[in-house]
Amino acid sequence: MSNRPDNPSTVLLHWRRSTSKGAHLCGATAKGVLKGLPLPKEILGFNRFQLNIGSYQKQWDPEAHPVDSFHIPKSAHYKLQSGRNPWVIDSIAPDFVAAGYKTSILLDTSRGRGKQGKNWDQASMDIPTGFAGGIKPENVADRIQEIATKHPKFFICAESGLRTNDQFDPAKVRACVEACITV
Repeated sequence: MSNRPDNPSTVLLHWRRSTSKGAHLCGATAKGVLKGLPLPKEILGFNRFQLNIGSYQKQWDPEAHPVDSFHIPKSAHYKLQSGRNPWVIDSIAPDFVAAGYKTSILLDTSRGRGKQGKNWDQASMDIPTGFAGGIKPENVADRIQEIATKHPKFFICAESGLRTNDQFDPAKVRACVEACITV
C-alpha cells in the first residue's frame, strides 16, 4: 500500500482526454472484480481499467466466477497487471480475451520501485503486452530495442523513472518521448 497522494491503494482515476476516462483498480476493488462484484458506480462510465491482480490468484475461483460473468463493461479496455506470478498471462488474460474483452497485459514486478522487470520473458505472444520496471529516459531506447526483438505487440510503462524527488517531471517525460522517437 502506498501513502503517496497520487497513488491511493483503492482506486486511482486518470483522465487522458475528456472523452477517455480510466481507473486504476487495486486492493479491495480489484479483488471484488475477481469475485464477480460490480464496479463502484462512480467509474461505470469509464472506458479503460488497469486491474492490479497479479498477487490475487487465490482470490479468483474460475469455476464460481468465470471471466464472462464479471460485472464489468464489455466495451472497455482492460490492462491486467502481472507481478511475479505468471497466472495472469497463463490463466486469466486468455479468459478475458475469450470472453470478448479488449485485453492487454502489463508485466511489472517492480511495482513502481524503478527496478528492471524480472518477468519480461513471460510475455504473451498473442496478447499485447506492456513492460514496466526501471524504464527511464536514459535507457528507454535500449529497452524498446530489447523488447521489440522478441515481442511484436508491446507497450512500455514508466512511473518512477519519470519523477524527480517523487514528483512527476515533465522534462523527463519529454526526454523519454524524444528517446522513443529515435528508435
